[in-house]
Amino acid sequence: MLTDYLRENWSELIGSSPPLFLQVVPISSCLYEYGNDVVLIFTESNTSPDYVMKISRSKKNNFKIENEYSALTYLKAVEKLSAYIPYPYYMGNCNRHAFIIQKGIPGASLSRMIRKDGMKSNTVKLLNQAVDLLLIINTTKTLNGSQQKKNLEDLLDEYGKDLNYHGLTDSIIEELKEYANLFSNMNNNYFLHLYMQMFLFV
Repeated sequence: MLTDYLRENWSELIGSSPPLFLQVVPISSCLYEYGNDVVLIFTESNTSPDYVMKISRSKKNNFKIENEYSALTYLKAVEKLSAYIPYPYYMGNCNRHAFIIQKGIPGASLSRMIRKDGMKSNTVKLLNQAVDLLLIINTTKTLNGSQQKKNLEDLLDEYGKDLNYHGLTDSIIEELKEYANLFSNMNNNYFLHLYMQMFLFV
């Protein structure tokens, strides 16, 4: 049913002709109502998802999807960030549940790494970091007025060594700091996992 919907509306959703081969794989980001249902969309014979569809599990949390799309739309034109932030194609509504479709970002398959090399120390570390990251994303609460939000520059300073470890040079970090004003000018209308997404993929 979802595959049929995507095929019939592909031109509007993605802006191109529908692919010859289309496969969808539904997954979930968490078990609670404040999470999203996630669908990985594979086209042709690709082994990594070309697109990701996120659907708000609860109508009262539609604002999270809407804000994420707003942030992605605003940031997609920033050249220095484009490699770390998925391109947003479409935001819509299905039975009053907000959804977005964004570009998939290619990455290494952890399961393939384990099958090939076994549970080496670096693989165990990566697995633990991935689990920690998901916990941070899924337990992050909306800050109230008495709590101070960290800006991009503070986060880059705080996680600088981790970013260096994953291949981001000091010069690139300094360049990213130049874009800190973009985030502050958006009235902080974005989510922590946008930062985490950048950190995960570098």
